[in-house]
Amino acid sequence: MNVKDIYKKDNEKPIVIALGFFDCVHIGHRKLISTAQKLASAIGAECDVFTFSEREGIFKKSNEIYSFRERQYLFKSIGIENIIVAALDNKFAELRGIDFLDLLFNNFEIKGVVCGSDYRFGRRASCGIDELYKYTQSKKVKLVVEDFVLYNGEKVSTSMISEMLTCGDLETANKLLAEPYFISDVIVSDCKRGRTFGCPTANVRGRVGRVKLKSGVYATKCLVDGVEYISVTNVGDKPTFDDYSYTVESFLIDFNGTIYGETVKVAFYKYLRPIHKFSDSEELKKQIMSDADTAKRLFHGDTK
Repeated sequence: MNVKDIYKKDNEKPIVIALGFFDCVHIGHRKLISTAQKLASAIGAECDVFTFSEREGIFKKSNEIYSFRERQYLFKSIGIENIIVAALDNKFAELRGIDFLDLLFNNFEIKGVVCGSDYRFGRRASCGIDELYKYTQSKKVKLVVEDFVLYNGEKVSTSMISEMLTCGDLETANKLLAEPYFISDVIVSDCKRGRTFGCPTANVRGRVGRVKLKSGVYATKCLVDGVEYISVTNVGDKPTFDDYSYTVESFLIDFNGTIYGETVKVAFYKYLRPIHKFSDSEELKKQIMSDADTAKRLFHGDTK
């Protein structure tokens, strides 16, 4: 992935730029990016996506779906090799609309622009499609404005999907994301309780600011070092051990080994059950094995 800094000049290649936040690369974002890719191909240009690398200060949110690194993976998965980035900080937020556009057009060889019909930019989101159209016309650059993608009559949005994940409507959220919701992070050494009763787990910390999935047990798939394992993942606390910290803990079926320090991608497919407090670790182990059987049947196509 080639990451370009918006503040640095890089006009070696003509580009078509897709403008937006693209904070979870949902089906609306993908439609817009696809349009940009087609336009770039038609005019012999490179397709670049503008996005924010981080939210800083007052712009931080508590319900982000994907990290910047995870979004890079998603861009790459749909054929985007080049992104133009800026941190969403006070410096960027104070840019006037004209300053933002000048920054882009002075630093990059822009031949086409694609955005959504509600795209806003500039200080306090003061500029929109009218200002963008006038600017691109003055530069003799083609502007394509995409309509919303709707779900149940409402615009598909990050906030809509975030609410679905929080409420446990994973199946619908996954349809709107166009692939199963996932967390990609480094496996950390936790209390190692699972290892003591025959159910070792891979644990990742819940990143601050990330949307919190509905607490419960999920059918998942874990990708580790290029190998995918069917898994069951406990999201939330562990009341059997009087541990009420929020963690994401996956039991990888048919896996043996130590993977602390490795990066795991945990993809969530189905909510299986709420979290329960069991009488002891043996009762918990039996339930985990039952959950594992349910997950295997789910992924092998047996829904009985």
